[in-house]
Amino acid sequence: HLAKALQWSLRANEFSENYNAMDTHAHLLYKIGNKEEAIQWQNKAIVLKKKQGFDTKSLEKELQDMKDGKIKSRQ
Repeated sequence: HLAKALQWSLRANEFSENYNAMDTHAHLLYKIGNKEEAIQWQNKAIVLKKKQGFDTKSLEKELQDMKDGKIKSRQ
């Protein structure tokens, strides 16, 4: 199910720039064990959210948790 969800989240990101979709894609990548790409997508979400003038503390915490391995992955 994660592989299918990953395909759909990538498709969603192809249609529009949305930090929520980027965050979701990052978490799915992380869950399947692709930590480096997940971190890249989480960074994209943070940059976009900042650009739109919103607070990014929650996304930044999730990014740090990804880097520290605090989010459970499939592996």
